[in-house]
Amino acid sequence: MRVIDKIKKNGITVKRFNYILCIVAVFISIAMFIAMNLTSRMYNETHSITDHMVKWIDSSYGMQIASDYLTEQMRCFVISGDKKYLDNYFEEAKVTKRREKALEAIGKVENEEAAYQNLSKAMEESVSLMETEYYSARLAVEGYGYDVSDYPEEIRSVTLSDRDLHLSKRGQLDQAESLLFDTNYRKQKETISAHMQECIKELVDDMAEDRARVAGRLKKQMLWEHILTFFLIVILLLAVIIVSSQVLHPLRRMVEYVRNDEAIPLKGAYELRFVAKTYNLTHQANRERNEKLVYEASHDKLTGLYNRRGYEFLLDNLDMETSAIMMVDLDHFKQINDTYGHDVGDRILTKVSNALSKGFKKTSYICRLGGDEFVVIMLHARQSQKEDIKKAITRINEKLKKTKNDIPPISISVGAAFGAPDKEVDELFKEADVALYKAKENGRCGIEFA
Repeated sequence: MRVIDKIKKNGITVKRFNYILCIVAVFISIAMFIAMNLTSRMYNETHSITDHMVKWIDSSYGMQIASDYLTEQMRCFVISGDKKYLDNYFEEAKVTKRREKALEAIGKVENEEAAYQNLSKAMEESVSLMETEYYSARLAVEGYGYDVSDYPEEIRSVTLSDRDLHLSKRGQLDQAESLLFDTNYRKQKETISAHMQECIKELVDDMAEDRARVAGRLKKQMLWEHILTFFLIVILLLAVIIVSSQVLHPLRRMVEYVRNDEAIPLKGAYELRFVAKTYNLTHQANRERNEKLVYEASHDKLTGLYNRRGYEFLLDNLDMETSAIMMVDLDHFKQINDTYGHDVGDRILTKVSNALSKGFKKTSYICRLGGDEFVVIMLHARQSQKEDIKKAITRINEKLKKTKNDIPPISISVGAAFGAPDKEVDELFKEADVALYKAKENGRCGIEFA
């Protein structure tokens, strides 16, 4: 109990946990070795049966696949008139010959006369079906107005009925298509499939009898394997739970607290708690020191925003990989400043700074780098937020255009760029600057994204 209480108070050490994982790994290795020996004999005894079953069934399916392929290619030819489909058809029928190969393969299997007979019937039906397909192809050749001499002998030798011969070109094409989709054709295809299923059923039944002979001997082995697997799963789950609760989850939370600039709770393994304590002390000292430095030296006196020094401090300390930079420039500010004077210019700068602060007050830093140059740094910004950012800039510009207290209307142009892993701050700044230049070229008073 004292050990458990100590672990609860201080957390388990990573070093001790590594020893535990090593011991668990040894037991898992032994268990896996035993499992492999238990299943090896099962595999050796059933491999031959399963291998032959898969091979014979695959061979049988070759008949169905070839028959369906011939149908598909002939239908494509009749519908589209593209001769390549007819070439594919005769390539299968005369060269590839998957139907003949399937029949030959099953014919070599001993004690499978019933399966062979069913496959032979499927072959006969498929060959019979080809007569309809040849006739349909001849109709299509006539309907498309092709030269029949360019087609194989099987097509040239087809004699069309007087009725079909005197049909219009469109009628011949419709008749050709109808032959390949009518009830008789479909019934012949169903007959082929039925013989195929009977063939496969015969093969599966025979294989089932062979496998039943070894099932009794495998039953006890499978029982022991299931028990062993259960214990292996329990051990692995315990290891995963401990790693997740003591290391991974606390570490992930630590990253979140660091990114949010918050103190880290003392949870997890002993080493993580030690790091958290050290960080919390440093964090508190840095926060007090930084607050004082930021207040005195990092804010612009006129607007109360971060100045250039504060901006550089933010770049050095913020996670810019997950942030966005917006370069903000006042449209025609120099002209307004020259016309109304610097006092009005300062009031305009204050008005813009207030509008930016209200428009981006959540997890954002607003900086005035000098003159009419402003920068907005948005934390945890994503590409999917483009539309929201654009709407915010539009609202800000609408407010700035309203005159009040003798302040003339003003607008801002903005260029924005999003951070990414391995993207340097200088590159991010250049992208935003290029986007700002583009916004000015496009008429100002808006935003463009890099």
